[in-house]
Amino acid sequence: NLRGKAIAMTAPVITKNEDENDKSAETMQFILPAEYDSMSKIPAPTNPDVRIVEIPSAIGAVYHTNGKVDVKKGDELAVSLVGQLSEDGLLASGEEAREKAIEGHQLWRYDPPFTIPYFRRNEVWVELDPEMVEAYLKKHSSSGEAEAK
Repeated sequence: NLRGKAIAMTAPVITKNEDENDKSAETMQFILPAEYDSMSKIPAPTNPDVRIVEIPSAIGAVYHTNGKVDVKKGDELAVSLVGQLSEDGLLASGEEAREKAIEGHQLWRYDPPFTIPYFRRNEVWVELDPEMVEAYLKKHSSSGEAEAK
């Protein structure tokens, strides 16, 4: 960065592949430490390939797994997670909604590459529609109250 300031590594490191046939289409995101709570506090990168982007908050679901997870395995886990979310009523019905969720998934890795694979923590994240989540919570909180009475 232009200030020459060291920035502590944070977790997770988020990867997303924009084109499964092109490894160079993979993007990486790094979560900055809490001290960088505004865009003006973030040092400008010196590498033109690095961009600072503010990402809006979102609601999502994760599939937690350990081991070595590459992009292909992350894609497989996303398909499984999306299937379960659809079954549970947390995704809009239809193939288009499923495909959008699968294509938009992210792979979150929490450990450095030298960590023994069994001890690596990984998550596959899929964005959820806040309205679908709200409807799901209403449905299940009211049915839970009715059963308790």
